[in-house]
Amino acid sequence: MAGIWLIPNLRSLISRKMALKTFVKISSVTNLSDARYCAGMGVDIIGFDLDEGSDHYVSPSKFKEIERWISGVKLAGEFTQNNIEIIKKALQNYQLDYLQISETNLLDPLGKVGIPIILKLEWDPNKTNILESITQNQPSHPEYFLLDNDREPEIEEIKKLKKLCSEFPILLGFGFLKHDIEQLLSTISPGGIALKGARELKPGFYDFDEMAEILELLEKDD
Repeated sequence: MAGIWLIPNLRSLISRKMALKTFVKISSVTNLSDARYCAGMGVDIIGFDLDEGSDHYVSPSKFKEIERWISGVKLAGEFTQNNIEIIKKALQNYQLDYLQISETNLLDPLGKVGIPIILKLEWDPNKTNILESITQNQPSHPEYFLLDNDREPEIEEIKKLKKLCSEFPILLGFGFLKHDIEQLLSTISPGGIALKGARELKPGFYDFDEMAEILELLEKDD
């Protein structure tokens, strides 16, 4: 299933939704083909970048167009900016199941909105107490912590991640390669993983290679 896909090629996949071995969130989805593929593969949450001006921004009209064609998956709005009023205004135009934010100080005001929150944090092995601090000092708690980075964790970091995952609901957004993802998940035991959406090569053609290969490895055996 890895490779370049056209929307018509997804019909057989959508008709037989897969089941995955772990909870999976896909971030920065920008197109219908990607969203339908993820839904058909049994992904739990599909995330859309709602920061206007971002390279991956999804407008309200495009979001509604995508939403009409997918089912059985939760939808998350992803924000990186820190303006609570802009976020609340955006929520009037999107029907969301989750909010993803990157600023801890937004937890309490957005907690009153009534939508579960995913808090995305940059992984720092020297600041592992930040999760405990957030849960102790913030009136509103995220449903998931999404830990992200741009490199593989070292051995000592894996031990720290394993401990954190036993204490907090964590989506791991880094550190897994195709050949060892199942071993890593078994060792660390996170609440799930977070992958990034596919790149558009040209209109109608999308590169699903890396994401598809990982999802295929996570398919449950019949």
